[in-house]
Amino acid sequence: MPLDLLDPTATDSEHLYEVIDGLHTEMTDMSVISAGLGSILASLLNEFARKTLGTAFTDVLFKLPLPLDRNRRPDVAFVPFSVWPRTRPLPNTNAWTALPALCVEVVSPTDLAEEVMTKVTEYLTAGVKLVWVVYPVLQAVVAFDSPTSAKLYGRTDDVSADPVIPGFTFMLSDLIPSGEDEPAGA
Repeated sequence: MPLDLLDPTATDSEHLYEVIDGLHTEMTDMSVISAGLGSILASLLNEFARKTLGTAFTDVLFKLPLPLDRNRRPDVAFVPFSVWPRTRPLPNTNAWTALPALCVEVVSPTDLAEEVMTKVTEYLTAGVKLVWVVYPVLQAVVAFDSPTSAKLYGRTDDVSADPVIPGFTFMLSDLIPSGEDEPAGA
């Protein structure tokens, strides 16, 4: 739906949106846990890779090189320095033409499975090398390296970004707390 139909006084900065076939499509709100996990994951990626390999971003709109008109906003995206050199200034545009090597979608309660899988397929078709779909409630990550190949990581597994981000791993239990340590009444 075009932004002016959502709210005639709205600007692009007031709503997170994607562009689907030329129409601004407002994104559903993320849950606190989903937004938090995206931020933590981007921080972990930047701590590991920012000096030599690339940079992780949250909620940046990317113009995907597809025959369809698609500007997608992954929850986290990792852009290697081979795609956008560290010394090159970031563009002052709404949609970035750089292609991430890794895209992450953190599933919120309002996300539909069909929409998430459509994004996964579009990312991979556009040339993204690895897509992670994080399921906070299930405490799982599904890693796709093609539309027909996926690996499931559970709570006690080390999630790997090899070979896309060589050496980067994290234990899912470190990213998604179990809630066992919460004080009563929290």
